[in-house]
Order: sequence, then C-alpha cells, then structure tokens
Amino acid sequence: MGAHEAKAWPYDDTVWTDVQADPPPFSIRLDASGLFKELVVPSGSSVFQRNMYRAWASQLQLNAGEIRSGKRGFRSREQSINGRCDVTYSVSPQAVRKTVSHTDDCEERVFRIVDDYRTMRCDGKSRKDGAGYPSSLSTSVFGIERVGNK
Repeated sequence: MGAHEAKAWPYDDTVWTDVQADPPPFSIRLDASGLFKELVVPSGSSVFQRNMYRAWASQLQLNAGEIRSGKRGFRSREQSINGRCDVTYSVSPQAVRKTVSHTDDCEERVFRIVDDYRTMRCDGKSRKDGAGYPSSLSTSVFGIERVGNK
C-alpha cells in the first residue's frame, strides 16, 4: 500500500490463460432450503476447474426456505468459496438481491486480501484487513418469474 505512479499498470507482465470453453459436466446438490450441500466434480479435474465449479456453485446458491417463508430481508449463514459467510438478502416481487462483503462477513476465509487498488485511506489509517475495498463486495441479482400461483 502507499503512493504509486498514477500511470503504472500492475498487469503488464500478467500471463493470461484461456479457460476451457466446454468444461465437463458437474453437479451441485442443495439442501431443502436451497443451500449448498455437496459439489460433485469429474475425476481428473484440475485445481483450477474445481475452483471454478465451487465459484459457480456459490453464485447459484439461494436460501429458498427463507424466501418462501415470505421474508423481505434477512441474513443467512452460508458456505461459499470464500468461507462461511453472512449473506444479506433483499427480496422484492421482481428480484432477489444477495450481497456479501467477503472481508467483513466471512469467517475461515480461504483467500488472501490484496490491495489491488493500491490506495491509502484519506485519514491515514491502516487497511490491514482490506475492509472497505469495493473489490471485496459481491452482489448477485436473480430475477423472479411467477408461474401460476408459485
């Protein structure tokens, strides 16, 4: 952290790897509430592929039990690729918004916090835990389509 050259670009020497366009099938098992239970991946999957499957599973997880109960806003403790996280839900007739701050809402984090903005706080205080970085926030919005009376 700290001062840096405004015109510097930290990704000049980055080597990008193409993702396999047609990954082998995998399955996600959810519990009755729609929360993650198990991920089954093809044998021989690389570490990279397993991590991608986990990331997709985390994004597809919805706490359907609480949503079905009629709650309009609630917090849910969920297992994700980022650890055990307190996820905030906002439910409207048109959509479900699922938000989590990975640095503030997750325990047993399996990632290292990196200051990818290479910034400092205006008040000069340390950002040792990364709290407050926009990159630590994830929001997913799921559209709701009513079918019949469901």
